[in-house]
Amino acid sequence: MKRFIILFLALVMVSSTLSFGMTEEVTVTIPEFDVTVNDVKIDTAHSQYPVITFNNVTYFPMTSDYLSGIGLRLTFDASTGLELNVENKAGQLEQKFLGASNVLGSSSKAQIAPFPIKVNGKVVDNGSEAYPVLLYKNVTYFPMTWRFAVTEFNWKTTWDDVKGFGILVEGASQAGETVTANEEDGETDLFEGYKLIEVDGGDLSGYRQANVVVDVGFGDRNYYAFTNEYGQLVKVIADTIILQDEENEPVKSTGRYYYDEAKVPGTESAELDEGHVIADSLGGVANAYNITPQNSTLNRHGDQAYMEKVIRDAGGCSDFEAIITYPNTETQIPSHYQFTYTIMGNKIVDAFNNINPDVANEDINNTESTSTDIDTNTNTDINEEDISKIDTNGNGRVTIAEAEAAGFTMPIYSTHWLYKYMTDRDGDGMVGE
Repeated sequence: MKRFIILFLALVMVSSTLSFGMTEEVTVTIPEFDVTVNDVKIDTAHSQYPVITFNNVTYFPMTSDYLSGIGLRLTFDASTGLELNVENKAGQLEQKFLGASNVLGSSSKAQIAPFPIKVNGKVVDNGSEAYPVLLYKNVTYFPMTWRFAVTEFNWKTTWDDVKGFGILVEGASQAGETVTANEEDGETDLFEGYKLIEVDGGDLSGYRQANVVVDVGFGDRNYYAFTNEYGQLVKVIADTIILQDEENEPVKSTGRYYYDEAKVPGTESAELDEGHVIADSLGGVANAYNITPQNSTLNRHGDQAYMEKVIRDAGGCSDFEAIITYPNTETQIPSHYQFTYTIMGNKIVDAFNNINPDVANEDINNTESTSTDIDTNTNTDINEEDISKIDTNGNGRVTIAEAEAAGFTMPIYSTHWLYKYMTDRDGDGMVGE
């Protein structure tokens, strides 16, 4: 039997509504089917205000962040109640996410809204409505019957046993708008098999579309991120990395372009950062197509941070490519990163696992052989004590990237002549382990 679907619009609950008093409670459920708005899938499992159902009717949460995306304006007055009106223009849909997951199929309580309600100036008698306005998590959920969704709001609605329930708002801009590739720049071949879409650099949604490419460079930079068929971020490329220009770009006091980063599933873990693939300092944005859940020590003090410093110290790089791999097709938490880039004609490859490097180093130290048979001076043809061909920026110090580019094999031990020119961050007698 075909499911009867009705969309409910969630509107922000104002604390003064408490003056009207609460009414009876009802049981609502977080559904297991998909919901989309303007072809953007709602991440119900991680939404702060998830889609719910009541008596086989679908309720779709729409907080103030959603209102502009669907072209509605909400006002509330403590004496006259709530009024909802259609705006002439719809903007981009945004989503807010929890630090934990909602359990699909779970049930909880909501209340029937007790305050006066108007839609486009018409009074809604909520007490006699077959599908009344509800309050859930202190947010007002507005009933979207055919009368409202189609007649009042002029939306198109769809239902599919596979794709679930969807609405389309005429004229809405969205994270997922198709862009035509520039054939003269060779982008058609580069993006073959992918849909090029535009996503705002500060979009905090953790959801990614599958098989798309997104420009994740701030301003006029062209940095391209690719997802696979599972919505996993698997590659980011840039012909040239252009450093952040804090004097001429809108950089926050924190050194970032945005106040926060996308909430990609997995970043709720205390051990994982919202890690940029291309950092703010290198001109990268903060949406889900440039963010992965990355071990916090690795991101702040490990190989990721060190790679970013090498590129900054060099004033940028060329032929940048990040390849990101995962342990399975369901998680958004990578298991491994490989970065390839060129500095002063030297091709550098940095590869590392998404783990705490301090823990890894401790394990290495516990198992490291005490043998002194290792010939630590035969990993390059460069003469001892001659760092002129290694120290590419001439600062008297040698980075891991510079050493690798010169042909040295990591790690460099304390017995090696090059060790004294390098930085042993953890003091374990090895650099680049």
